[in-house]
Amino acid sequence: MKSKTQHRKILEQYPKYISKEQLYKICHISKRTALYLLESGLIPCVNSGKQTRKYAVATQDVVDYLMRRDKEPERYLAPIGWYQGKSKNNFINLSPELNRKMRFYFEQLMESYPDVLSVQQVAEITGYKNETATRWCSSKKLYHFCIRGKFKIPKISLLEFMMSVDFRGIRTKSEKHRDFIIDFQIL
Repeated sequence: MKSKTQHRKILEQYPKYISKEQLYKICHISKRTALYLLESGLIPCVNSGKQTRKYAVATQDVVDYLMRRDKEPERYLAPIGWYQGKSKNNFINLSPELNRKMRFYFEQLMESYPDVLSVQQVAEITGYKNETATRWCSSKKLYHFCIRGKFKIPKISLLEFMMSVDFRGIRTKSEKHRDFIIDFQIL
């Protein structure tokens, strides 16, 4: 546990924004854990999209994380299999209860949308770009119809895709995808 004086020292010692490398050193966590915390949105950050120095993290957010982690450490544990490499099979272990809650959550999210969706609507629901949704269709990860050169996606198909290992295993998640993860930790 870090005391308030240690937290104050961190704020004085580091600039307003720090990198992922500084984050894991300050928090005494592994690089993989830092990556999980940033990608899942548990620690707010700005993602520049660059290959190196990709994340900018507000030092105040790091101090807030340290205080919250002291109170509820189990909330910040990486999912089962996170440390076993990049295999998407690491994300299979969902309890039936969590699976049911997730399905209900996504059904509610898509309730106001029509039964057949456009690429733009898929992008709007998931928070990814139109190009990403098109790529999901082209690679046959997302079941669709092609009508007059346009992809049409049944809503149930998008629901199944969002429940899949492929969707949960996306490495660089959209802001909405990170929000989904945070919502499930609150449920």
